[in-house]
Amino acid sequence: MPSDSSQLKFGSLTTLYQSVSALQTKHFWTKVGKDMLLNPKNSAAAQCQKLKIDIDDTARTKYFMCPDRLDYKHFGSHLLSTLEDLKCTCGSLMNTQMELVASDVRLQESTSGVFVTETASFIITDDLQIMPNLLGTTVALFSDHGKTDMNVLEERTLKVRVEEVLNLLRWSLLSKTPLTNLVREGPYSCNIAKSDTGRYLPRLSDSINTDCRRMTVKVMVQKSNKKALFAQVEEDFVDFLFSFLTIPLGSVVYLLGGKCSLWSINNLYKSISSLDVERHIKSQDLKDMLLEPLLAQKFLCKNQILPIREASPPPLYYHFESRDLSMAHTGSMRCSQVTYTKDPTGGTTVVGGFVKGPATFMVTDDFVVTPFSSLSVISALKRLNIPLGDVKEQEALGLLKASLDSTSALTDVLSLMLQKPKQEKNP
Repeated sequence: MPSDSSQLKFGSLTTLYQSVSALQTKHFWTKVGKDMLLNPKNSAAAQCQKLKIDIDDTARTKYFMCPDRLDYKHFGSHLLSTLEDLKCTCGSLMNTQMELVASDVRLQESTSGVFVTETASFIITDDLQIMPNLLGTTVALFSDHGKTDMNVLEERTLKVRVEEVLNLLRWSLLSKTPLTNLVREGPYSCNIAKSDTGRYLPRLSDSINTDCRRMTVKVMVQKSNKKALFAQVEEDFVDFLFSFLTIPLGSVVYLLGGKCSLWSINNLYKSISSLDVERHIKSQDLKDMLLEPLLAQKFLCKNQILPIREASPPPLYYHFESRDLSMAHTGSMRCSQVTYTKDPTGGTTVVGGFVKGPATFMVTDDFVVTPFSSLSVISALKRLNIPLGDVKEQEALGLLKASLDSTSALTDVLSLMLQKPKQEKNP
């Protein structure tokens, strides 16, 4: 999240991010786990680093090995980690950074586009619809906007730097006219207009992983208006909630069937879907990378019920030169493939999750997460000015599915659950 994120209220995700930042490190299995949530990696970082203007400040992936296993006699038994200070099977910390030999052609600079073909040309509308630059398309756009007199049109040249790209990103999340907002250079709004989240949930619920165990969330509801005040949850639910911060925006749109609450992002997603491979986009793999981006490796939480996949580690190999060990992307230099470490529980992230358990937490309606205690409950009721007699406990089975635009996520999801007819149990 950008350094000026305090200026941008992005549904309940802003307060969720702030909760991770404020939560003491002792509540996480490791400091690495907390850092992963505050600075999630991009599975397409290698491609983004080739962009003419790269706003992705994600640090390049580093590789670490156990210092006790670097000599030649341990050839074939080395373990490699992308996370520093994880424990090796011998008990030592894996904190020796390995040099990566830049022998992969994928890392070479390219003068053409990263995702689009070199000869492709496009028209971008104010609401981020992207279409091939054809004469018929141009005429149709002018006609659709009622512009038949070319004399009323003004051509402007806009210098696009990092600042403009970041502003365009902000406006794409907040506005239906991000290009106009960018050209006018006006202040951007701090809040996203709330939309009907419920209409997007049925498509998502069809793809939920039904094999995983369900979590019970105890929600305290205000009797008078049925508003969810806060929930009492265990660490597994907090793990799942925190994992929202690691899911790429493209994956969120994909999970919601291409119909998220962000108008301009929807248009951008649909535009990519309609562009032809080879004519407009370089390859099907790159198109898939945009439409269904993967989690960065090691970021798949064991409590993740959404059908989202994790990127596979890139093929890396041992490279010995004068008995000095380094890494390479190819195995053509008398190398053996590196084996990646597994965490102590056999999961795919640090200890299979982020938050240490067993533990109980309180989650407010706008996703503020704090350790649960009687004092925290009393403080929350006082802050909301809610009399104790106006509170009841509501047990909600199921899990939150999306929270892009709402600052009352618990209330929105709970109301949808209560509207669903209960299924009768088989005799």
